[in-house]
Amino acid sequence: MGKISVSLPALFVLAAFFVLDQTALPFLFAASAAAHEGGHLLAMRICGRRLVRLRMTLTGAEIVYTQGSYRDDFAIALAGPAASLLLALGAAAAGRASGVPSLYTLSGVSLVLGTFNLLPAPPLDGGRALFAGLCVRSGPESAVRILRAAGAGTAGIVGILGIYGFRCTGSIVPLICAGLFLIFFVVNDLKMV
Repeated sequence: MGKISVSLPALFVLAAFFVLDQTALPFLFAASAAAHEGGHLLAMRICGRRLVRLRMTLTGAEIVYTQGSYRDDFAIALAGPAASLLLALGAAAAGRASGVPSLYTLSGVSLVLGTFNLLPAPPLDGGRALFAGLCVRSGPESAVRILRAAGAGTAGIVGILGIYGFRCTGSIVPLICAGLFLIFFVVNDLKMV
């Protein structure tokens, strides 16, 4: 649909998620992800940037927008986690006021999504913010080196925590998947800008 697209594998996984999970979790996750990406889009608009492409893939949403300053890139990167945090706080307050349990679940999902995206590794928002902030301070070449090291360290720590969690609980822990996800991007050295 013009600037917005969904990859076939992502569409298949999303459809399976909605069909196989009979709880409200897929809808709560979709609402949380929409708020998160909406934060990026709002900040992009405020900074005077235009949307080039929004694509949903297996690894998440990829937003491509027109170029501008690194300071704007920093703000745009952090706007998604900020929107997630605001939704988490609002849903928790609404859950407390109404007693509706799914609002607490929405709060938790949004908090996890926003917090995970703050990790300093590509392609996460924390990695993008770190890259933009370092570019302002020390230039792109130095920023790339530091971001690679931060990404590798973050992937290693998340992976180790996943393995530790697996040893303690004996079940597959999402941290293992998150660690593999980050390692994939660090090893493949995806373009940040």
